[in-house]
Amino acid sequence: MGKEEKNPLWAVHAPGHTVHQSRSSEVPDYRLLGGSSLRCQSPSGGDNRIPRRSIHPESTSQPPPQIYKNTTHMWRTVWRSLWTLPLPPLPGDLFITPAALHKLVMRFSKKKASEPDNISTAALRHLPRRAIVAMNRVFNGILRPGHFPEEWKRGKIITIPKAGKDPRKQENIRPITLLSHVAKTFERALLTKLRLFLTPRQEQYWFRSGHSTTLQLIRILHHLASVRNCERYTVAVLLDKEKAFDRVWHDGLIHKLLDTSLPPALTKVIASFLQHRSFCVAVDDVLSAPRPIRAGVPQGSCLSPELYALYMDDIPTLRGHLEDWEDDVMLALYADDSAYFASSRRADLAAKRIQRVFDLLPEWLENGGWPSITARWPLY
Repeated sequence: MGKEEKNPLWAVHAPGHTVHQSRSSEVPDYRLLGGSSLRCQSPSGGDNRIPRRSIHPESTSQPPPQIYKNTTHMWRTVWRSLWTLPLPPLPGDLFITPAALHKLVMRFSKKKASEPDNISTAALRHLPRRAIVAMNRVFNGILRPGHFPEEWKRGKIITIPKAGKDPRKQENIRPITLLSHVAKTFERALLTKLRLFLTPRQEQYWFRSGHSTTLQLIRILHHLASVRNCERYTVAVLLDKEKAFDRVWHDGLIHKLLDTSLPPALTKVIASFLQHRSFCVAVDDVLSAPRPIRAGVPQGSCLSPELYALYMDDIPTLRGHLEDWEDDVMLALYADDSAYFASSRRADLAAKRIQRVFDLLPEWLENGGWPSITARWPLY
């Protein structure tokens, strides 16, 4: 086989990767040989080419240029409706109460840093009832007009060296964004309201309450064991989106929010929450000049996982593209990673079913403004 050719999208398992073999037949080993096809080469020397489409938009923090060209008028209309047209008032039961706010404040850890506004979590936990009521009025005053305060959109980035690594190398430094704890309190209160209307798809774990990544792994292992007991092969495709949280397209996210049952007033709050954010970097006691953030969900915010899960909610499967007798692929979403699993009594048929999903991905990636992704093809 020789060395694997470098490809900006695909990263496949090494040629020496061990694969399971059935007693009745040999399992072909899938490798990317380059060009426009994925070749299935069996130990007997035969091969079966499976054509694929390239999924390789320009790598950028912003959506591809054609996205802007095709949707400029639409987004102008969307933003005009949010910021200039009168919206239905927020129902009374969606406003924050002092009792609920006090519970949220008491959940804060006492040891959180007090930057960037020098208000620590310990100070918030010791607020008297009168101060809680006053803060509650401020929070509800944000919900009414849908304007997220500009001061709360500024993050302060500090760097922490990774344990056991050389701190002089950039890749061994972990950036941490510090946000206002008062802002985080409001975000927690807002999150409780969003969860009344937004439910991540059932394949999503970790971002769903009571669904950890461990449970997702158990689900996958159970599926693989069940399929193996039926003497079927499984082709798994693992997708890795580089800097996924940092490349969420704001306009696309708001468009998806407008397609949900979320009240427009709360959508307006989220739009304001994402707009005009900035950060500065702290080195010792020196702060850099602020820099704008034009894409992505904010690091350190409790709203970010929920918004990212919504942004990923329409990732395609074969549902709606199958005959009655065909099985859909299995989709697993855990944090910001995704995986597809297709099973069949023949490995090449399982790979072809995966390929049908990949034929749907380019349009989804383009519409979402995603950059290139990396995929790995293990065979079980």
